[in-house]
Amino acid sequence: MAFLRCYMCKNTCGIIATVEGKTVRVAPNKNHPQPGICGRGAAGPYLLTHPDRLRTPLIREGDSLVPTDWETALNEVVKRLKELLDEGHPEYLAITFHDYGKELLERFAALYGTPNLIGHESVCHGPRTVAARLVLGAEGPRSIDPDYPNSKFVVFIGRNPLEGIVPDIVRRIEEGRRKGMKIAVVDPRKSAIAQRYADRWIPIKPGTDTAFLLSVIYYMIKNKMYDEDFLRRYSNAGLLVHEDDLSPTNEYSDDLLYEGVKGGRRVATAFYLLMKEGEKVYPRLKMITGVDYDDVKYVAENLWDNRPTAVIDDGWHTSFSNDSTYTWMAAFIINAMIGNLDKKGGLVFAKRVRVKLYDENRAKVKRVDKVRYPLTEAAFQEVYRAVLTGTPYPIKALMVVGTNLDGRDPNSDMVRRALQALDFLVVVDIMPSDVTQYADVVLAESTYLERDELPLPVGWTLEPWIDVHQRAVDPLYDTKPLWWILFELERRLGLANDTFESVESEILQQLGISKEELYSRGSVKLNAELYEVYPYKRELSTPSGKVEVYSTLLYEYGY
Repeated sequence: MAFLRCYMCKNTCGIIATVEGKTVRVAPNKNHPQPGICGRGAAGPYLLTHPDRLRTPLIREGDSLVPTDWETALNEVVKRLKELLDEGHPEYLAITFHDYGKELLERFAALYGTPNLIGHESVCHGPRTVAARLVLGAEGPRSIDPDYPNSKFVVFIGRNPLEGIVPDIVRRIEEGRRKGMKIAVVDPRKSAIAQRYADRWIPIKPGTDTAFLLSVIYYMIKNKMYDEDFLRRYSNAGLLVHEDDLSPTNEYSDDLLYEGVKGGRRVATAFYLLMKEGEKVYPRLKMITGVDYDDVKYVAENLWDNRPTAVIDDGWHTSFSNDSTYTWMAAFIINAMIGNLDKKGGLVFAKRVRVKLYDENRAKVKRVDKVRYPLTEAAFQEVYRAVLTGTPYPIKALMVVGTNLDGRDPNSDMVRRALQALDFLVVVDIMPSDVTQYADVVLAESTYLERDELPLPVGWTLEPWIDVHQRAVDPLYDTKPLWWILFELERRLGLANDTFESVESEILQQLGISKEELYSRGSVKLNAELYEVYPYKRELSTPSGKVEVYSTLLYEYGY
């Protein structure tokens, strides 16, 4: 039996694998902090003998990709990447991926000197992640999460965990429901969670979530449904703002709804201006959203009456509308209004630890997408523009790891033209995809059942856990793990000389964990306080260190 992470999606649930003859079976690891297996995970063993899987490295000869050996394939990649280094322009290399391998790819990019490690977030969770950073100083979906087992009321907006890919979230929601949790679902369609779990389904016109949430905010403020003490102490709701240009005065008012004159200019608190934004849409709620006023009342009153064990879920796939970032800023502000941050049953900051696999980031220029979109989580479309136009600087080479750009990104015509225009394209994957046909070199990766992985923080838990990943079988074909590929490229490019063992030792040393204990148990929990840490004992990672009702960064960048 081997302890594994299921790599059939980004969420890496804990599983065990057993081998009986030539048959590999997978099952949930019930002792793992994130147990579970979905239909996708259960199908994982079929990857091993899938007739289409990549079985050897490939290299381009004319119009065809032909099998080659690892020495030839790696030499070609090193030659092309070294050309950029010798030119003094490592930033001309971009790397993209779909979450898997993030820590290793961050290391390689930092050592090579390119800032252009850019993921898929613009077509996934980008808006809610930018909103979480602006309002709460948080990061992606796994950096904050509702404490479902202890929540009494949860609002899901356009999210359907019952048909998602994290079984443990469903388990935690079920635990909360057994304790009496009520659920409201805001969604244009009657999804599985709306049909099976919701106490109220609120059908809404697509693209109008922001108007709905602003109406909830307006209703709550007008009816005194906000935690004044929390907002005064831990947010900038009382920040006085000039009404003519929305510039901050850097002064605060104890009256959260103050409006008046200061220095000959009209000023108001950020909280007052937020209320006025809600006032603009509230009278037109039905026309804009199709939602009834009773639905606003229901959501507002249940959030307030059940505080702090009530929460608006933090969402996931949120790239739907041109105002989606504002949708989630509103959602996070409502959570702050009821004082549920880091409270049992509220919206809790994950105490997940970080590992860093490099000492120095050698990148010297701004990431290519942040030139145009400085606050973006990721805007890979800017890579295609740079390939085709050379601005703000050229992208000449691209490494694609485990993602299919032709199926992932919008504007397929631009994607294909950019892929054809690249000087060099290397793809690392288990299966061929649309993007493979454009590659100059394809590096065939071992499946997750055939490779060891470095110990890493568990993905989707509020508490800090570390787990291991052990191969169940030896590689069936001439394939290699991503870590081997990257370490070999680092060595051949003269960037580093690390091995799996040396990096593993560094991780365990950073975390203060015994290798023997970790590998015997499969996962280990680190000591950390779970509740009431942020923003009570530690400041948030916003410019003010507080919840930002008024976003300092949005003003700074002219939004």
